[in-house]
Order: sequence, then structure tokens, then C-alpha cells
Amino acid sequence: MTDTHWETTALPILEYCVGRVLANEDPPDMETIAKSLELDRPDVQTALALLANEGYIDTERAWGGPIGLTKVNSTGVRAAGQWPSSNNEVFGNALVEALDKLASVERDEEKSRALQAAAHDIRNIGVNGAGQVLGSFVRGLIGLS
Repeated sequence: MTDTHWETTALPILEYCVGRVLANEDPPDMETIAKSLELDRPDVQTALALLANEGYIDTERAWGGPIGLTKVNSTGVRAAGQWPSSNNEVFGNALVEALDKLASVERDEEKSRALQAAAHDIRNIGVNGAGQVLGSFVRGLIGLS
């Protein structure tokens, strides 16, 4: 598989910037990003422009393009995996975690395998969708549907 610009440059830059923001550090400039991630300045500048264009970040701009970061937006934090995309995702992840935990303590091998299979299936269909189904089910149980 061929690595993409997203995987090799843009996502590592986004993750670095999110990490700095979550650590309450100042947003990094292009030089700091390039030096810290051992990337070429033109590659960093291109990635910052693309990340800003997609709404992940806001940048400080100069005549030649972005020269640094001013803000990481919520979509950037989500894309870097530091915040769930919705309550449905939270519920779905909790369901998978509960099934995995139940499977690990279940003494009956057949039941344990069934619980592991259920967790696997939920991962395959997506925790966001599973969380939505779980939320609808619970709302129906308590009469809020």
C-alpha cells in the first residue's frame, strides 16, 4: 500500500498540534513543526494549508501561505483521535468494551466466543451506528422514543 500525504505528513502535523494544544502550550509555528517532526518546510506549509482548507485548523497566514497555527478546531481534535465524534460513538465504544470485558471473565467457552463475536461485529458495523441503535433501544425502554 502506498502511503498518502495524509498519513505521512498532514495527520502527524495535526496530531502534533493537537498534542500541543491539549498540553496548554502555544500553537506552533511552521519552523517548530518542521523541526519537531523532521519535515521539510514546504511540506509543512502545504499540509497546514490543506488542514486549514478542510477546517481542521486555523492558521496564521503570510503572503506565501500559512506560517503557523492559531487554533485547532473541534474537527481537528476528532480527526486526531482525541475526542469522540458523538455520544453515539461513546455509547458504541462502551458497548464494545463491556462485551470484551464480559468475554474475558466468562468461563463457558461458547458464551465467551459469542461475546467476542458480538464485540467484533459491532466494531465492523461501526461503533457510531451501534451507539445510535443502543441509544434508541434505551430511549424506547424508558419511554422517550
